[in-house]
Amino acid sequence: ALTPDGRRAVTPLLCYGNPETLAYYKERILLDIAGQRPSGIINKAKKTITVSQWDCGVSCACEHCRRLFREDFGATGSGSPIIWGYFTKELAKWAKRELPDWKIAILPYINTCDVPPGLLLVKEGNVEAQLCTMPGLALLKNPQTKAAEEALIRNWAACTGNKVMNWHYSCWPSEFT
Repeated sequence: ALTPDGRRAVTPLLCYGNPETLAYYKERILLDIAGQRPSGIINKAKKTITVSQWDCGVSCACEHCRRLFREDFGATGSGSPIIWGYFTKELAKWAKRELPDWKIAILPYINTCDVPPGLLLVKEGNVEAQLCTMPGLALLKNPQTKAAEEALIRNWAACTGNKVMNWHYSCWPSEFT
């Protein structure tokens, strides 16, 4: 990923908008399945490819990502849900074609929790969302917070056509739990 001034980010965050990242994922997945080089992202027994961003917000200012940013998304990350959505869609289409009995487990969290506008993964049928949400159980007593959390789960279920796992960080924020 690139910072707004064109330098590589300090974290090992990948650029999910760059076609080379998708090509690298595909290569590493096939090498791992063939037993040639572990990728750390597949489970052969469950035939699952897990795709998760580095534990930070998705933010990249490269030419591929910058065109996807939408300032109207505000604090949830401008273009990051869209960037993540395009990446997931392309990986899912490839996996359906090349690895039809495998599934993709994605972990939308931090600033990629929202379902990107227009993203639909039902046709691929191989994507499972494992949301990582953080309102904290104490905050779920708030009707707006509870409704937003429920809508997020339902939106991902509608987007993927599959059940959604919610990795709920119940101890956050610590001052309320």
